[in-house]
Amino acid sequence: MIDNQKIYIKNFNPYKIDLPLVEVKRNIDNKFFYKAKIFKTDDKKFPLRVLLTGNHNTERFSLSITGSIRKWYFQENSKKDLKLDEFIKCLKKIANILYVDYEVLLKAKVTKLEIGITLSLPPHLRELKNCFISYGHSERKEYNNDTLYFNYQNFKLVIYDKYLEINGIDSVEKKAMMTNVQKKVYNARYFFRFEISIKKMSGTNFSEKYDTIAKILKNWNELAITINEQINAIKFLDALSEDKDFEINTKKQLDRFLIFKSMKEITINDFLSYVKEKVLGNKSRMLNDYINIYNEHIANNTNTKSVLIFELNKGLNKLIN
Repeated sequence: MIDNQKIYIKNFNPYKIDLPLVEVKRNIDNKFFYKAKIFKTDDKKFPLRVLLTGNHNTERFSLSITGSIRKWYFQENSKKDLKLDEFIKCLKKIANILYVDYEVLLKAKVTKLEIGITLSLPPHLRELKNCFISYGHSERKEYNNDTLYFNYQNFKLVIYDKYLEINGIDSVEKKAMMTNVQKKVYNARYFFRFEISIKKMSGTNFSEKYDTIAKILKNWNELAITINEQINAIKFLDALSEDKDFEINTKKQLDRFLIFKSMKEITINDFLSYVKEKVLGNKSRMLNDYINIYNEHIANNTNTKSVLIFELNKGLNKLIN
């Protein structure tokens, strides 16, 4: 569940460190900076980046470690997610490489963190991102028609196709050039990736449980709850399910049916723009009303969100301790 992170160790002792340090900056507020990389194997793939900071006045040092600890552990960019025992193995290996006590590493501050999970879903759910409408007061933004962001100042939610990301397929042109093998995998399954990307831990509600390594270990199962809560906090419009068969006997039923048909004809972004730019009053309540109208016209036997939540819970249960 843990992916990218930035760990900060205060009062670090650099004299035992056995890494090829390269000076990158000096004489900035009496500080000097060295960078290095931590490799897990001799293949030197997916390194973690180290920044050693020293102060001429205090003669004290600090160390930050950044990068994808998931890729570092598995030595590949894959759809696999770290389990607790695997995360602990990562921490102990890092402690050994840096010649730092494991207990010291546990006290390290976590200033940036990426929490996520990859689900293997049937291919007919590939446009699932179109069902995620809004998240609080965040900005909804799509990139290359494959990635969806809900942006806040200090963190964002991200939904994207993990298989495309693994293979570096980040444009329509590259998608058209996929090999036959890539097309076969792509058409067989949809690897749905959901991430909570926290770029400033201190400015979020996540800091209470995840702002040190020790807290992450203690609250490991809470990571699954956090992922579940955040996905369910996104307003969901079932844009993929079949229409329900029903009779229209009243003007109110006809009005709601016409609203539903109109919503199906326009893009999600256009719909949200109309609500945001044209409508006065309580936009959130009005958006809920429209989503309810839409979802009441969807057949229950093809409930897309139920499928998603079932697969999400199944995936999270494999990762909790």
